[in-house]
Amino acid sequence: MLFARHEDQAWLDGSGSEYSTSTKRPNRTLDIRDYFDSIRIMTARRTADKRNEYFAGMLKALGSAPRLAVVRSLIQHGDGGCCVTDIQKEIGCAASTLSHHLQTLSRFGLINSRREAQWIYYSANYEVLKELFNFLWQDCCSRSAQLVNIQTGR
Repeated sequence: MLFARHEDQAWLDGSGSEYSTSTKRPNRTLDIRDYFDSIRIMTARRTADKRNEYFAGMLKALGSAPRLAVVRSLIQHGDGGCCVTDIQKEIGCAASTLSHHLQTLSRFGLINSRREAQWIYYSANYEVLKELFNFLWQDCCSRSAQLVNIQTGR
């Protein structure tokens, strides 16, 4: 069954009987600037939402006590990082559990790994960690003048 737009009525089916009783839409033109402004706003919102989801995933990965301990340990070891066995001794968890935690941290780019012979060495990915901290601090105190005064001492 085909539907056609009638000037006075909304929609008519093929037989001519009234299908819908909605009224005729007013004739409105869409300004091209309004269109692109609304697209730009929607794109900016989508970009902000994607950034929030991206960093929320990182924070979720760090939200586990063993994973946070792993990252802190790797930061303490510096750029060279350390071997998996050293991490396991410090954290005190089973190898399979540690493997899962290391895989999760690697998936979000929070740590790097390199293989030397039979050993795997892990190190903190400082660039990604800086990106995460900058994201958290980029709008610091932008809504409260009192907090700015407290932090700057003015």
